[in-house]
Amino acid sequence: MSDVVGTANDNEVNETYRSEMPMVVTPSTFRVTDTQTIDEAHQSFETFEVRTQPDPVVAYGSILVFGLTIAILVLILGFRYRGYIELTDRERELIEITQARQRFNEWISTGEFPSEREYDETVLVDDLEGLVDVAIDTNKRVIEDDQLGVFTVLDDAYIYIYVQPDSAARDWLVNYADTTIDEFDDYEF
Repeated sequence: MSDVVGTANDNEVNETYRSEMPMVVTPSTFRVTDTQTIDEAHQSFETFEVRTQPDPVVAYGSILVFGLTIAILVLILGFRYRGYIELTDRERELIEITQARQRFNEWISTGEFPSEREYDETVLVDDLEGLVDVAIDTNKRVIEDDQLGVFTVLDDAYIYIYVQPDSAARDWLVNYADTTIDEFDDYEF
């Protein structure tokens, strides 16, 4: 007798088979004669991992992009070496200002340019780094007016000013430093 228990094709199977096995027995041997078998077909599934060849675009695309990037860099360096790509002095100065602004961030506060001239002397400083040096020496903070593009250090008798090259107030502050701030309204930004 055989018991078959399990699942086949998502169906529960619980069967008992009775079979006979005729045997011929002699004192020294035995043998099975005339057997009958039952064949039942069942599907079975197995999972295999198979490596596939990548798409040619994926396989060679990264190499092509890398080669194209190197070619563009060589082309840019060649143009720069021959003088086709040059930064203007103004662009270089703006880059230096931005880098100095980031380096000295802890010494700079934002604010507004003073509305009344209460200082005896105005000192125009050539660069932001020099203005930060003045702030360190006088133990004062650098005040940045984002709207005007002006950095100032306010001391007891002096106002130290650095005006960015792209400042809308540059002409007024550099050429007319003795004018009162009220006259500043005549200039357009």
